[in-house]
Amino acid sequence: MRTIEARPLQPRDSPQGRPQISLSEALEAARKISADLRRDKYESLLESLGVDYLRAKARFKGPGVVEASGREFSYRKAAIIAVGAKTWRPPIPGIADAEKAGRILDNEKLFSEGPPPDMESVAVIGGRAQGVEAAQIFARSGVKTVLLQRSGRLLPKDEPEAGFYMKKVLERDGVEVRTSAKPLRIEPLESAVRIDYETPAGPASVEADHIYLATGRKPVLQGLGLEKVGVQVGGDGLLLSTRG
Repeated sequence: MRTIEARPLQPRDSPQGRPQISLSEALEAARKISADLRRDKYESLLESLGVDYLRAKARFKGPGVVEASGREFSYRKAAIIAVGAKTWRPPIPGIADAEKAGRILDNEKLFSEGPPPDMESVAVIGGRAQGVEAAQIFARSGVKTVLLQRSGRLLPKDEPEAGFYMKKVLERDGVEVRTSAKPLRIEPLESAVRIDYETPAGPASVEADHIYLATGRKPVLQGLGLEKVGVQVGGDGLLLSTRG
């Protein structure tokens, strides 16, 4: 079994002489940029167009009626559903136990709570754009990082050259990239978490302080009352059709 050891990291410059970044400071800067863009590009734009903007949780009460903050609003022809998405939890045995133990991270948790104080190593599951970005940020901030990708290369939906190039970039930054790695189970340990996974060469495992999920996203549709307006939702969480 191969493992990545979680051990204290000493302050150092990142590879290629780049200064090591602070993960907490990077997240705070990203939060500020996001808030500024939301205010300048969306909220202010709605106000300039004369659109009433209400920050509240809404649900359909029936055809033509939406409820939010205890008030009812009517619409005549259509309602736009733009509720966003959340990180998809893959059905890996043990993932729920690891989450209860506080060992599972995603972008929402990182942005809302910041990095855990004990995170000296992390295993990133997923090698598409979000996983590649997260792995590079973790590594450049001094966190020992391994990335597990199910397919044989990173960025599987892009040109092959892009995936091969990003693998070299990540490895230069100190990320250990393991492709053709299919997670089989997750087990929380006393102060870490282990992922057992399958490779063409046989079973392997990795241990780290935390797991970061970069496994794709699903729309947030629970509690919207979609059934009251005839909207059907598929098994993948996508809207299928409406009655009439």
